[in-house]
Amino acid sequence: MEQNHETATPPISAICRGRCRAAFRADGGRRRNDPGTLPNAELNLGDILLVRGDLAGAREMLEAVDRFARDPATSAWMRFRYSIRLHASLGDLALARGDLDEARRRAEHCLDLASRTNARKNLVKGWRLAGEVASAARRWDDAQRALGEARTIAEAIANPTQLWRTYGALARFHAARGDKDAARLAADAGARVVDGVLAGLEEPTLRVSLEELAPVRELRGMAR
Repeated sequence: MEQNHETATPPISAICRGRCRAAFRADGGRRRNDPGTLPNAELNLGDILLVRGDLAGAREMLEAVDRFARDPATSAWMRFRYSIRLHASLGDLALARGDLDEARRRAEHCLDLASRTNARKNLVKGWRLAGEVASAARRWDDAQRALGEARTIAEAIANPTQLWRTYGALARFHAARGDKDAARLAADAGARVVDGVLAGLEEPTLRVSLEELAPVRELRGMAR
């Protein structure tokens, strides 16, 4: 199963890495003293590849950031700065690969670090990941509590991406329990958030890119 998930072509991630480095060099004048420019770009691209289903490419990107975060030469601030998001992203990757134990550990680390600074967007990610892990393990009460926490914070900060992804997780949770009505309501809420994002995008290619994401198509399918 894992091999089937990781059939995306490695050259895509290699091209992305090359573009990251090119952007880093081109931006060297303004941000020459910011060693986090490249790992930040790699982390963003890792998340993009992950949501597109390219697990091999996502792993390559995220492991590069992980090496940066573990490097003794990296400052303590930089390690902390990237570790919170990195735990969430690596947890999502582990979940997609079916490694629930690793995903659970990553969720716990993410929540621990995010709680220290009240990093609410990362709290959403951590709670959502914890909820999805619990749901995959059919621990319904734990899943409902964690996803409820994620939804509450996501609604409070009104971050569109975190909102529609959290509604999507809730829709899948309800569907797994056989509650089609609740699944449809959650999916509809997520689809409406996506529609709001699409309405604000002027570039057609960006709209198409968002609409074609598998999680977005899943939302729309469950909302019907």
